[in-house]
Amino acid sequence: MAIMREPLPKTTSSLRFEMESSNHRNGLSAFARVRSRLFGIACRILGSPAEAEDIVQDVWLRWQSTDRAVVQDAPAFLAKTTARLCINLAQSAHSRHETYAGERLPEPIDTSGDPESGAERGEGVFLFVQSYG
Repeated sequence: MAIMREPLPKTTSSLRFEMESSNHRNGLSAFARVRSRLFGIACRILGSPAEAEDIVQDVWLRWQSTDRAVVQDAPAFLAKTTARLCINLAQSAHSRHETYAGERLPEPIDTSGDPESGAERGEGVFLFVQSYG
């Protein structure tokens, strides 16, 4: 007949070990160590702390779905992911700014041949004369 005993109470060190191994499994410890570096990379590329924070959050979500068993260098993987996401965002923002949906403005007219007609239309060449004396 087996004697049923109560499990031993968990000590502080055993609780800490369980928490650390859990953090390692879910990638929190690797991400937390480089989070400020990732934010710095994103902020330098994008120039906006708000967009940088969004990118870091996106990297965290991607890190959660990554098979970390195949990742050899977690900080390098996270930095590269951050840089690529920033570049993608910057390029898409650039292309959005290039697409102009409004009414096209007329092309400027060269009035250098006839300054008087340009002045009548509100155009013209303004000369700034600086006196030395």
